[in-house]
Amino acid sequence: MSGILLTPVFPIHGGYELESATITQEVQKERPWIRFWARHFDVLVHSMVIGLIWQYVHEASFEWISSWVTILMVFLWMFIEWGYMAAFGTTPGKKLMGIQVQMADGGAISRDIAFKRASIVWLKGMGLGISLITIVCNMMGYHDLRNAKTTTWDRDLKLTVIHKKVGFFRLLIGPLIVVAIYVIAIVGEIAY
Repeated sequence: MSGILLTPVFPIHGGYELESATITQEVQKERPWIRFWARHFDVLVHSMVIGLIWQYVHEASFEWISSWVTILMVFLWMFIEWGYMAAFGTTPGKKLMGIQVQMADGGAISRDIAFKRASIVWLKGMGLGISLITIVCNMMGYHDLRNAKTTTWDRDLKLTVIHKKVGFFRLLIGPLIVVAIYVIAIVGEIAY
């Protein structure tokens, strides 16, 4: 839904100027799959960037640590997510998928709460990046969202997750990028 806003213009002339603005609608339903794709988008895109930089800077160490790279990247993501959440209340993947996190009273998340949330998500939501544990954590998170309408970490930290209505293209682009990164990784592994 979009609308027109009249906003005062103060420089030189005074008066009013027409500006177009987008009015977003909030979706009142929990959306576990949207959150799943947003998180995977964030972790994979940032892991890819970190991995490319790391490989460029010191390729030998990247080869040596390859078996631990997923666990390490998920650990690093915890700190990156903390920064995004403290600064913006969202991450690039969450923003793409129309997700915003705020305090239950509508206020912004503090740095302390953002760090606690990122830490708990790393442990309970992502299972420390350990494959089998991550699958179990994803299933438990899905169950919590469907039944309790929130995750344990958002409930315990008194956070509200807002889902804005987004268009078909944005709902499609996140998962497509995630799948493309997985395909590139698989092809890369097969090629070597």
